Amino acid sequence: MDGSPNLLGDATDMRTTAVVLTDNRVSMQNLLDVADSYAGHFIHYNLFYDLNLDELSASEVFTTELIQGVPVDKCTNLDESSRRHICSLIMNLCLHELFKFRYMQTDPNWSNFFYNQNTQKVRENYFGATRSYDKAFMDKYISVIKAAADGDRKKVLLMSRDMGFLTGYESKAMEEAHVDTVMILGEVFSDRNPEFDFAHQDTTRRVTKLVPTILHERLCPPPEEIYSLHRKLSGVFLLCAKLAVKMPCRDLFMNIYNNYVFDQNSLL
Repeated sequence: MDGSPNLLGDATDMRTTAVVLTDNRVSMQNLLDVADSYAGHFIHYNLFYDLNLDELSASEVFTTELIQGVPVDKCTNLDESSRRHICSLIMNLCLHELFKFRYMQTDPNWSNFFYNQNTQKVRENYFGATRSYDKAFMDKYISVIKAAADGDRKKVLLMSRDMGFLTGYESKAMEEAHVDTVMILGEVFSDRNPEFDFAHQDTTRRVTKLVPTILHERLCPPPEEIYSLHRKLSGVFLLCAKLAVKMPCRDLFMNIYNNYVFDQNSLL
């Protein structure tokens, strides 16, 4: 993957993205509370958290303990098992953020994640781009990802209209292009790919090929949540590609999906 595509159908309007991300930024004075809340979500899952030093922090200063390790994008020379372990942890974190806690650190910068070979843990050191997501939105989003993973194009189309990706008045070409992009995203979690090969997939090329149709034919922008959400997802996929791993993403996703609790009125 040589770029960061908008993986769920509509080409990203960069000005809209900037506005959405700016509106959701966390002020320095609230950063300690955000970091503590984020850490509280994941401390029991052996995932990514950092210890804040409240006594050394102030309204314009945010202090944490020193992290031991190296940025994950510098781990390309580690053995295959270690690289798979890193990517599995980060993918699992991303899925938990989205579908269990609906609370995500949306900045995909690889330098935010440090890997410690001695403890075999990945730790995160920045929470300024953290935001929450509405339960009703996530009920529908996990359903559309599941439909794509299962190869159900009809359900992807219906869910996309219900979520506001499509109005229902698009051209056939636009509907096909949008559904194609969702299906491409779903391949990562498909049972047809027991171990998804990030090193040799062509996701970027195929999505990029659909962008001109989407730009020309779309009648509405995607839901605002998508800008930050897919910024993070794209970053996770790109990291897995950079570390050249093959791993069973389907298992990680289905573990989340099988334990997901839907609100009754969110079901299509």
